Amino acid sequence: MSAVWWMLVAVGFMSTMDAVAKWLAQDYAVTQIVWLRYAFGLLTLLPLAISGQMGPLRTARPFAHLVRAGFGLAGTACFFLAVRMLPLSVAVTIWFTAPIFVMLFGAVLLRERIAGRHVTSVALGLCGLVVMILPSVSFGAPDLTELAGIAAALGAATFYALSIVLTRDMSATESQISLSLYPAALGALAALPVGVASWSFPTSVDWMLFVLLGLLGSLGYLCVCLALSRERAGALTPYEYTSMIWAVGFDFLIFDKVVTIPVIAGAVIIVSATRIAASGSLLPRDPIR
Repeated sequence: MSAVWWMLVAVGFMSTMDAVAKWLAQDYAVTQIVWLRYAFGLLTLLPLAISGQMGPLRTARPFAHLVRAGFGLAGTACFFLAVRMLPLSVAVTIWFTAPIFVMLFGAVLLRERIAGRHVTSVALGLCGLVVMILPSVSFGAPDLTELAGIAAALGAATFYALSIVLTRDMSATESQISLSLYPAALGALAALPVGVASWSFPTSVDWMLFVLLGLLGSLGYLCVCLALSRERAGALTPYEYTSMIWAVGFDFLIFDKVVTIPVIAGAVIIVSATRIAASGSLLPRDPIR
């Protein structure tokens, strides 16, 4: 398949994983969902790691892997918390601000140059967030649950951006399998105590959904790797926005939610902002969820 098709398949896998996480969050603690997502994701990646088909596992930067895994774990927890409190379409739209944070952190941590278009993208992104958030706070008492969900989605985008910036710094020396397996292994280990502490024994059907959660996350990442092996990241970035189609569809078909006009308007503004931020740059895709 072409790079575009691999990216579209990857977005489908990751978007379905988000919907499964939202469904499970109705009955289980987010900490348990995060732990089992990493645990079953690790089991999916182990055969590839053992086969050696995606490069060596040895690394010269164990501490960097540890920090990156921490960013990934925090981002996953924030996003799953966000989809628990918000419609999928809203959480995904806010997560689209991630390229803006990538640009900002790249300038601060990697001393990358910020052009005038980047300043414009930040301003547009903030406008898009205001358009989405304003209905929650402009009349009467604010919806605290929705505001907490928005904060969690912004946290997910922030941690994702930090992970991306670190990935840029590590990609020259680290293999794809090491960048995939170590976050899964370290995330599963770190989330184990809170996952066990919040444990609620799943039904047989829910066990299958937890397995599916980890499988979709790992398959999504592998499809992204296949896409990036065929095309530069900047050219594939626009196809990530098809996740909005998936999110709106899942909201309507499964969660009985209809996308609102402020969400549509905010999404258009934020997507425009991220396209400006991404123009002329290569933003790698590093799915933390």
